[in-house]
Formats: sequence, C-alpha cells, structure tokens
Amino acid sequence: MKNLRFKQLELISNSRKSGSRFKFQEKLNLITGNDNDIGKSSLVKSIFWVLGCEPYFDDDWKSVDCKGILDFSIGNDLFSVARYKDAIYLKEGVGSYVKYTKTTGDYAAKFAKLVNFSALLPSRAKGEEVARLQVPPPAYYFLPYYLDQKKTWSHPWSGFSNLGQYASWQQTIIKYHTGYLGNEHFDIEDSIYDAKYLEGEANIEIDRINKALSVVNEYASELEVILTETEYEEAKIEIDEGLKSYCDRQEKMLEKIAGLRGDKQYLFNQLSYAKQAVKELDLDYSFAVENLDGDHVECPVCGTEHDNTIVSRSSLLVDKQNLEVQLKELEFEYETVQSHLGDAEEEIKYIRSEINRIEDKYIVRSGDGDGTSFIDAISARTVKNNVGKALGDKQSISKEQSDNQKGFKKDQRKLITKKDREILDSDFINYLTKYVNKLNAGRVNISNVKRPTDYNKVYENGGAAHSSRAVLAYYLAVYSQGKKHGLSVNSPLVVDTPNQHEQTDFNYESIVKLLVDDTLGDGQIILCAMNNEALEPFYNSANIITLSDEQLFRKSDYHKLKDRFEQVFSE
Repeated sequence: MKNLRFKQLELISNSRKSGSRFKFQEKLNLITGNDNDIGKSSLVKSIFWVLGCEPYFDDDWKSVDCKGILDFSIGNDLFSVARYKDAIYLKEGVGSYVKYTKTTGDYAAKFAKLVNFSALLPSRAKGEEVARLQVPPPAYYFLPYYLDQKKTWSHPWSGFSNLGQYASWQQTIIKYHTGYLGNEHFDIEDSIYDAKYLEGEANIEIDRINKALSVVNEYASELEVILTETEYEEAKIEIDEGLKSYCDRQEKMLEKIAGLRGDKQYLFNQLSYAKQAVKELDLDYSFAVENLDGDHVECPVCGTEHDNTIVSRSSLLVDKQNLEVQLKELEFEYETVQSHLGDAEEEIKYIRSEINRIEDKYIVRSGDGDGTSFIDAISARTVKNNVGKALGDKQSISKEQSDNQKGFKKDQRKLITKKDREILDSDFINYLTKYVNKLNAGRVNISNVKRPTDYNKVYENGGAAHSSRAVLAYYLAVYSQGKKHGLSVNSPLVVDTPNQHEQTDFNYESIVKLLVDDTLGDGQIILCAMNNEALEPFYNSANIITLSDEQLFRKSDYHKLKDRFEQVFSE
C-alpha cells in the first residue's frame, strides 16, 4: 500500500505581513515548545485545512486571513495543494495548478481518486428530492488518522467540523477504513441509489397521474355508460365532425386541467416548505441575537461547534432574504397556474354547454325517459385509456426499480462472508488488546468491544487518564486494521497532545515509545506535545519543529514566501 507523506507546509498572512515554512521528514516529526499556547495545534490543523478539511480553529487563527501551500507525496509521485478561503488549487507533478471553487464536488472526487478513497455517502434530501450518492470531502478520508486535541479525545470520530452534512455516516466510513466495505460495495451502492432515484421519479409521476384520473372522474362520474367495443367504434364514426371537434377539445382540456391541478399541488407544497424555511431562519436569527452569548456555540448533542459571529448572524438574514425572493417567485407561479386553471375550467364549461346544445341527436333514451350521451362517454373513456396506460407504465417502472434494489442489496450481502467478518473482528480485537496492554490501559473494560464500530464502548470507560490511553489504543487499532485490510492510501498519523489528563511519567513514556517504535510500520507520524523528558525518544530520531512566541507567523519569513504565493494564486 502506498503512503501519503507531508513534505512541506507554507503559510502566509498578507494582513499581518508574516509567514512561515515547516518541513517534515519521512518518518517521525515532533512539533513542540515550552508553552501550551504557541500554535502546535494550529499548525497541524493548517495542514488538513489546506487539503480541504474544516478543523476547529480558534478565533485568533480565523482573523489571520491565511493562505497555505502544502507539498506532499503519494508513493513516488509529488503533489502540491494550495488554499485560500474555499478556493483550492491542486498541482500534480510539474504540471500547472488546477483551481476548484469549493472543497466538495469535483475537488473531493479528484482528491479521493489520488488517495484511492472509494467511500460514497448519500446526500440529505429535501422535500420531494431523492437522495443521491456523493464523494465526501477529504475530512472523511483523514478522520481515522487525526486525533484532534480539542475533540477527538472525548468525542469519537469528530476531529473536523461540518461532518453533519451527511446523516449517519459513521458506520459506513468506519467499515470502509477498516476493510469491511470495499470498492465493489460502493459500485453496487451507486446502482441502488440510481434505482431509488428512478423509483422516486416514477412514484412522483404516479401521484400526478392519480390526480389526473380524479379530475376525469370528477367531470365524467355521472356519464358512465356501458359500451361494447363495437358500439364505441360505431358511435365515433357516426358522430358529426363538428361534435367530434368539441369532443377532441374536451379531451385536451381535461388533460390540461389535470396537469394544472398537479402543478398547483406541487407549487402549494413548495410554498409550504419555503414559508416554513423563512419562519425557521427568522427564529434562528432571533435566537442567535437574543439568546446566545459569544461568537460560537457548541451543539449539546453532537459537540459540533457552530459559528455565531456577526458575519454568521448576518448570513442568516441574507439567507432569509434570498428565500423570501424565492417565495415571491413561487407565489407568482402559483397565482399564474391558478389563473390558467380558472381559464381552463371556464373553457371546459363552454365546451360542455356546446355539447349539451346539440347532444340530443346523440342521446340514448331509456324507458323512463333518461338519456346518456355517447359523446361524453367516448371523451371520458379516451382520456382514461390514455392516462391509464401512462399510469401502468410508471407503476411498472416503480416496481421494476424496487425489485432491482432488492437484487442489488442481495448482491451486496454476498460480498463479505460471515467468515470474512469474523477474521476482521478478530484482527481488530487483537490490535486493540495489544495497544491497550502496551499503553497500560488495562483498567478500561474492552470486553464489550467486538469491532471498530463499537467505539462508544471505548469512550467514557474507566478513569480520565486511562480512558485517554484507551482512545489512543482504539485509534492505533483502526490505523493498523486499515493498513492491513483497507484499500486507501495510508495517511500520516497526527496525534495532537497525547498527554491528556496528566498522564504519569511511566504512562506518557509508554505512549511515546509506542509511537516511536516500528509497531505502526513505515507510515509518517506527527506528534504535537509540550517539552517533556518523556519525549526523549523523539528528540533522538525525529524532525523537531520548535515553535516560539511568534507562533505560526514570522515577519522575517514573509518576503521569502511572498513570490511563490503570488505565483500560485495568480494562476
């Protein structure tokens, strides 16, 4: 398996006229200093930010207006990626930089291809939309390789923000990284979601056709007449050409009314969604202004930190204004359809009156004097036949796509056998047990942990210091499992401040020794930690990056870096 390695990170701030350059070696790298507030975490977060992730930055970093360039390699191939705000620039080898306007979409797909990251996640559907599979942004690739100082030690799989853009993604991403799901699984998953989409589209049409039939029944319910096929054909031939033209007009008008009724209902639903969204945005803005203090707020459910600066609150107003514009457009469309529907209903009344004026010539009288019009019966039957055929076609498509999904899911289940799962489970437990023992975290009960997706049983288990070492053991087990069974390129392992909850000297030395030893193979490791005697093994063999009071940005480096940044961001 190929390794991704970070080569060099360059950061620049034009507003502060300062910058910095950091080089990394192939194996061990230590980012350290005498102060816990000198920018160690911001440095490694900057690496992931440049690559397209969204780490948890503090307010000071956000105010810097930073640009970054990261040089990295995958196997023997060299790459460079640059970022400013949401714009990403990617260069392969000695080629030119290609600009992407956002970290999702085309850039996410390109980066996933570079690191052989094949996982797909379903988008969040709104209203009548049908979810589609997407290539997730780079954060989902880097999640198992990054222990963030602020979140990961207490909240599993939460090293980056904005992960809530996909619902219930954890199971899929963990299983993919640890070998339970492979490329073929997602090939089939893509086919499943294509079938879901086609089924959903067919079901929408079925709903509209049923509404059309209800319109026909509304206008023709009292005109039911029993006709044989012979009577039906003879009546059509015998009816005067003038009456036939009214009949044709009535058929077309009935179909038009059916379509307008469907459009009216659709626009009514969209208006309801839009009005509710405007109301919720208004409440969100009021809540953010009146009830929340400070420039950020943490979600009490998932721990995600949300921005609450004046810029973010202003964006709520902008979103509301945009929605209100869309709401007015929908209201205009709704009123237009309503007007056309009224005109069509008036037109059908006129056609019916003309038919009534001459239909006596074509009424079949019964013994009690009542009569039934062949013309209306023919019109109603023709419309019902046409609409009924369309309904049958859509129902057939819906059933076919539903059956396809069942078949695809059956094929998916065959991809991994019970024996395969048992081997994967066993390997993971062996890794976890080994690392728990090496890290002296035996007080943590891992007997209920059976596979990588049981991460919640590792957290909040035992004392705080023991729990932190168990968390590290869990991530190292995932790392090793992925290296053995995963399909993606192996990423550098970044561990930010493992000395959580004041580990004893012995336990901290155990952590450092485990990271220095060859236990984890030939992958690159970046460790962030304050100066400590326990780090001696790193001091002896690692590339040391010592941060000073200037933190990440030094005025002396600004002019050394300026030319390259101007060249990259001018392309």
